[in-house]
Amino acid sequence: MMISGAAVLLLLISAVSANDADVPVTDCAACNMDATCHSSPDADDVTPTCSCSAGFVGDGLYCYNRTACAGGVCCGSGYRWSSEQGCVDIDECASSDEACTSPLVCENTLGSFDCRLPEEGVTSEPTSDPESHRRSERSVNRNVKQHSVVFRCGGVICPAGQDCVAHRCRDPCTYNTPLNDPWRSASIDRDDGLVCDRAVNWQGWYRLFLGNGSVQMPETCVPKHRCGTHAPLWLPERHPAPSDGIVSSRVCGHWGHDCCLFQSNRIHIKACPGNYFVYKFVKPPGCHLAYCADPKSVCGTCRPEETCVSEDRVNWRCVGNGRSIEASGLVCGRSQMQMGLDKAQLASRGLDALSAHMADFRCAAHNEIKGVVWFRMERKGGSCGTQLRVRPHPIKGILK
Repeated sequence: MMISGAAVLLLLISAVSANDADVPVTDCAACNMDATCHSSPDADDVTPTCSCSAGFVGDGLYCYNRTACAGGVCCGSGYRWSSEQGCVDIDECASSDEACTSPLVCENTLGSFDCRLPEEGVTSEPTSDPESHRRSERSVNRNVKQHSVVFRCGGVICPAGQDCVAHRCRDPCTYNTPLNDPWRSASIDRDDGLVCDRAVNWQGWYRLFLGNGSVQMPETCVPKHRCGTHAPLWLPERHPAPSDGIVSSRVCGHWGHDCCLFQSNRIHIKACPGNYFVYKFVKPPGCHLAYCADPKSVCGTCRPEETCVSEDRVNWRCVGNGRSIEASGLVCGRSQMQMGLDKAQLASRGLDALSAHMADFRCAAHNEIKGVVWFRMERKGGSCGTQLRVRPHPIKGILK
């Protein structure tokens, strides 16, 4: 990538003139071992901050040895070395005119950049007013016109709605990883454990589950100390519609008296066929912050012929009202069973055969033969959420 001398000079001036401000955290345990925590233990609702010790530079969460890391040997792709700040993000949009080809518009992200469609929208920044949760939440514009994002894969621009997955343009609705952590529920207070998603090596796309139910991130402020962490992360903007493709969305973290005290790094979201969402999560800016799952959102995935029910008001599921899909065939082997479902019937229920699964979302192994989608499962009761019934053979008296 060619970078002009003027752009390099601008980057250097920014690095030298930038204030090396302390990074806010929810408690001192989040600071790097080579950092100092600053807090007021006698004051209420004071957010501590981290700053790197003498001889180190960084944001207090990551501290780099000024001598050992000189020249950028400690920096990853998309970052450059600053003797005053450590490894800092490269703004590809400012340093190159070739980051995105016309008419796409470049938008910088941490360690990378997005190319979005040139559609003008309305934006609104959340408040930092510490006086009221409600006032903070109301300040967020939930009707933001979100920009569709397109991705590069090598020298190719992926079609709208696809991302570069395993070096090929693919649909993240099909290529994603289930994220099924019960403690991410926005309805559950955290226990003695404490999670920070900054420690997770996020790779690719994820689909949120609670139990066997597909859920989404909350769109309203989540109380503190939920989702296994101190400051739960939620979306201050509405989820996209299927026609929006992949969008970039802001993320807020609730701490102190402000629902958006932590304005986390942006994530990508896509609405998928079957009424669910997938997310491209990234590391939040500090600790302890974690992405939340809204347990009640499973109700939004119920089809018209289904009812949303819960036994404990925490875990929700969709139950059919009598309309079922008849199996096209059932093959019983010694250790495995195969069940065939008509692909057209699946589509009529809003189910994508490529991403469909049994009651247990981990049971998605299937293949398609002449319009019939065959699912495989172990031959035992409870496998993949199924009920196994055996009956005696009418003639030989053996079990079938």
